[in-house]
Amino acid sequence: MAAERKLADLTTQLVKGFREDVYSEDALEMVESTRFLTDLKSLAMQIREKGHILLGVLNADKFVRIAKKISRNVRVVNNQEIVRQYKIFVRRLASKTEAITIPELQKMDSKDLIKKFLTSGGELYVGCEMVVEAIVVAAIKMTVESIAESVISRYNTHNSKLRSMSEEAVNNELWIACNGPELGGADRILSSALSKYFRHGNWHFVTRKGEQSKLYNSKVINRIISQESRLPFVTQ
Repeated sequence: MAAERKLADLTTQLVKGFREDVYSEDALEMVESTRFLTDLKSLAMQIREKGHILLGVLNADKFVRIAKKISRNVRVVNNQEIVRQYKIFVRRLASKTEAITIPELQKMDSKDLIKKFLTSGGELYVGCEMVVEAIVVAAIKMTVESIAESVISRYNTHNSKLRSMSEEAVNNELWIACNGPELGGADRILSSALSKYFRHGNWHFVTRKGEQSKLYNSKVINRIISQESRLPFVTQ
């Protein structure tokens, strides 16, 4: 019991210290707001307890308020439309998780549930686009330092002194590098770039789907082709 009391006191002091010395009030409010939008695991657990219809009604107003604070695009949409889309979103989340057991759901990461709405081919996010928009914006609102450093490192690679490129071209390359498909699944974007470069004329480079690609078979090529893109829909 003494050990438990000491642990509880330590936890209280840590929380107090973090609130006073690490985060400002505005930052704390932002953390809580982003948590409400992105914690789909807890939302799925609440759906199990209360049902998606009741939960959609109970959470809708709070979702509208926070979503409009987080996302600029959501601000221009009227509240009734966001409420309608939120109820659709909650219903689809319930449908997507109904076959998952409670213990399995407790072990899930909310990021995996968010990905389901982004990589489903459209059947999950169509009709509730503004809700998914707010959730995705919230997920990246509090930037992780390591992610920022990774992006800067990629930018420096594309903005090398050895390459004579405009800032716009470098930014375009960086966007594709961060959000585009893996090299093995980039046929569509590479074909489009080559056609644009050669002004829709004939070009003779070999793509993954090209007939000549059947002649190439190596461990390196097979490894590259086997890599799946982080966002599968970019390869469609």
